[in-house]
Formats: sequence, C-alpha cells, structure tokens
Amino acid sequence: MVHDRTAEELEAKGFYRRASARWGEVMQLVETDKERHQVTMRRLECSRKAQRPPEPPTENYADLRNAVNRTYADMGLSKLAE
Repeated sequence: MVHDRTAEELEAKGFYRRASARWGEVMQLVETDKERHQVTMRRLECSRKAQRPPEPPTENYADLRNAVNRTYADMGLSKLAE
C-alpha cells in the first residue's frame, strides 16, 4: 500500500482536489505498476469526492398549489380554496 502523509492529511481535511493533485505527484515517485494502480485508484476516489453534488430541482409551486387544493377538497374546504 502506498502512503503519502501530505495527501492523506489533505483527504482527512476534506481538500479532495488538492489531495488528488498530490496523488498525481506521488504517482511519478512510485516504481512498480501495482503502486501506480493503487495511487490511481486513490486519486480517482479523491476526484469523485471533489465533485459538486447535483443541483436540487427547482421548486414547482403549481404542484404544491394543486396538492393543497386536493387536500382542501378532501377536508370539505374546497369553497375556501377558490
């Protein structure tokens, strides 16, 4: 297993982009293909964690209004909904 104190500290702090860059530097220092593969997997994991989450969908207030109107109708308050 390949260890790099700097990259691991960056990961622990949540600085995944910087950790990914550091793992790229470490890749140039390792000697065997097995070590390169381990570093590559670690770097890909950091890159995956560094991605921003998808934006939440925009609110659709028409659906909310329709749900409220259905609830009012179910409660017998449909006259108030209009």
